[in-house]
Amino acid sequence: MPQHPAVRAGHELSIGERVADTSVKGMGSWTFILVQAVFMAIWMTVNVVAGFPHWDHYPYVLLNLALSTQAAFAAPLILLAGRRQDTRNQEVAVHTMRAVDELNTKLDTLISELQARNDGIDEQTIPPVRRV
Repeated sequence: MPQHPAVRAGHELSIGERVADTSVKGMGSWTFILVQAVFMAIWMTVNVVAGFPHWDHYPYVLLNLALSTQAAFAAPLILLAGRRQDTRNQEVAVHTMRAVDELNTKLDTLISELQARNDGIDEQTIPPVRRV
């Protein structure tokens, strides 16, 4: 997806910004959710079914610790990415406002030029409008 010209991207970003963006894109995908659900189902199944070594007995304290650790890292990354999105939105808004101001200035100049041309036209040289 092409970036807005006012938004920094690629090599302009710090390593932390790139890590936050990439992590949040991954964690916010259906692929991540499905892989995590399958992983958890396999973990619980292996720890319940006989014939496998049970390293994490019910109530799955180790699995709970792993998910808590993941959440502890995910939350700040999501906040960082959200803050970056706010910054991008502000950059785009500033760029857009500048573009609108430039267009308004050009439009005002064009209107002034057209009014100056109209003032020089003699009304008698304009044929009357014929109504149907």
